[in-house]
Amino acid sequence: MQHGASAVDWWVLYSGPNSTSDGGWGDLGLLSSGTCPVDQPGKTGCEPPTGTSFAPYQTMRLLTTVLKGGGQLLATTTTGGGTGGTGGTDSTSGTGSTVSAHAIRRADGTLAVVLLNEDPQQAQTIHLTVPCGYQAVRTLSWQPGDTAVSSHAGPAPTTFAPYSATVILLRRAG
Repeated sequence: MQHGASAVDWWVLYSGPNSTSDGGWGDLGLLSSGTCPVDQPGKTGCEPPTGTSFAPYQTMRLLTTVLKGGGQLLATTTTGGGTGGTGGTDSTSGTGSTVSAHAIRRADGTLAVVLLNEDPQQAQTIHLTVPCGYQAVRTLSWQPGDTAVSSHAGPAPTTFAPYSATVILLRRAG
């Protein structure tokens, strides 16, 4: 509140579990409320401890890196990449890609490529084509089970874990 916020929406942070068909908690909050689902009396196990971050929280952390300093959305194309999903046509099986791609040219000239593997069970391999003169300088990623966003310098990865989110930052070689 001291920095200008006039309200905080607690529900968005900690909404609590409810029934899901996939055996998950169904918590739409950013952080775990640490409670047990009251509408699932037979379910064993409760949410992780209060404050444990869920996937949307970590993904929001990744996106703050992408959107840093403004920028321009660029066109992207995905092809192949697994079974089902959206984002393109797999030339070998005729099914859509499960990897979605988004790119932004930030105000400082850095390209930020966001890759989301929407397949809940299989890692996906991609081939990233970038404009001439650009090279990957840093990759940020998160996958289920991680407690924080990981970061590494150097070449961009080509394989992405199930249900993972990755941001690849590229700069002009120089």
